[in-house]
Amino acid sequence: MTKLTFDNVSFGYSRNLPIFRNTFINLKLENPNRGKIIALMGSSGSGKSTLLKLILGMQKPLDGEIKIYPNKAVVSYQPQDAVLFEFLSPKYNARYFERSTEFKSLFDNNLFNDLAIKLGMDSVLNNAKSIVELSGGQRQRLSLLRALSIRPDIILLDEATNGLDSEVKIQFLQELRRLTIEQGILAIYTTHHKIEAELCADEVLYIHKAKNGFNEFYHNNIEEFVEKPPILDAARVFNYPMSNIVHGNIENHQLNLVESSLSSYFFDVKIDSIETSAELGFEFDLVSRAPKFSTIRLRNGNQLVLPTATLIHKEHSMILLTGSVNIYSLDEKYIQTLSIVKNRVI
Repeated sequence: MTKLTFDNVSFGYSRNLPIFRNTFINLKLENPNRGKIIALMGSSGSGKSTLLKLILGMQKPLDGEIKIYPNKAVVSYQPQDAVLFEFLSPKYNARYFERSTEFKSLFDNNLFNDLAIKLGMDSVLNNAKSIVELSGGQRQRLSLLRALSIRPDIILLDEATNGLDSEVKIQFLQELRRLTIEQGILAIYTTHHKIEAELCADEVLYIHKAKNGFNEFYHNNIEEFVEKPPILDAARVFNYPMSNIVHGNIENHQLNLVESSLSSYFFDVKIDSIETSAELGFEFDLVSRAPKFSTIRLRNGNQLVLPTATLIHKEHSMILLTGSVNIYSLDEKYIQTLSIVKNRVI
């Protein structure tokens, strides 16, 4: 079984300005025969790339210990931009570890040939004479082939689909998923995009840059994370661009949306929970209208995005909430999910 732990790790580029403090993370495969992909997410500057560098040993913790089991586990890395050598042919780039003093004993020729076929790269490697002949998707698949050719226990991918068009990106993520599971690898895949995580990941490891300056870690299976993001920052990411975070209170089982200075909670409102009314609810004004989605502003200052089709009744100037609403404390931590019918908690 592959296992990766951060045992009370603290790190900062200066001891006086730590990024991580007393961090505990425990990542592992559920069984030795099946791989797992963990989506590493968080806002820019939260420390995602730094975390990968710590795992690789490129940076050392100030305190604590990072443990990888088994002790001689092979860790491979695919950076954001594929690092390829233009003076080498695509084939020699892909087989780079075969000639590397440090890794040549790990290079698996049979696995390489099998993966080249599965990634659709065998004919490319045999025919392309120069790196400049390759498309962006081919470059990324070549980089993945090289990273997997040493049969790693863990593979780290730092936004490896950046710059790829949507179709190539989907193909890449599908292949990553299939090969990771097939080879029994623990993969940590950095991404900013919910849909990428949903296409390939089993779990989410989310780094939140807290107001106190330290970074917090949240880890759960992807189903729970999508339905109940543990921190408001994650809710904004997972609901983007239809993220409806509003201020409110609950009084006598009634959900009230109020201005920020009067609120006790944040409510994460799903777009399919919003309906309009001519008689009941919260009054709103139309801010902008587009063919698919429109923006409204409530009289108390809260702003919401909703499907334009919801505004089909021109005489409707109020909204009601009916469905599930996630509640967050004022320090932006998840509390619970409530069922709402016409603004009333049931």
